[in-house]
Amino acid sequence: MKKILRLLVTKDCPRSCDGCCNKDWDLENLPVVKCFDDFDCDEILITGGEPLTDENVDKTIAIIEGINVLFPKKGRKVYVYTANPGWPKILHYCDGITLTLHNQRDVPSFIRWKHTLETYYEKSLRLNIFKGVTLPKDIILVKWEVKRDVEWIKDCPLPEDEVFMKMPNV
Repeated sequence: MKKILRLLVTKDCPRSCDGCCNKDWDLENLPVVKCFDDFDCDEILITGGEPLTDENVDKTIAIIEGINVLFPKKGRKVYVYTANPGWPKILHYCDGITLTLHNQRDVPSFIRWKHTLETYYEKSLRLNIFKGVTLPKDIILVKWEVKRDVEWIKDCPLPEDEVFMKMPNV
């Protein structure tokens, strides 16, 4: 069975979404990752808050670089979970992104950055589209693994194969 580390790198998020999973978790008391060699995982999911705000993007990149350089593991993948498509350079450092469009206001930014994100053809591009969010009919998503009609899940259960931890000082 694949082992996955969901890694909180920041609690900061400008969105304050109704139903946000982070409101269901006691983020202060999450276990802290001390050494990535101590946790043998196949995937690391970088999450927040929002790891790709202007204030957080450099910290997020440094964390990914640290994981890849200091604790390399052949075959391990690192993905970033975000609602902000405006930092495509993140794909230089990770294996892919999971981008979530929470509401209709997120669509113009996705359309603006979609082509740039797709130039990273070897990267995993996942798109979660919340229920009620619509994209233009002519938009082509063949490079994206798309999940439509996403809804918040009450109490956000963690999948069986995942462990949720945080970076120190989060």
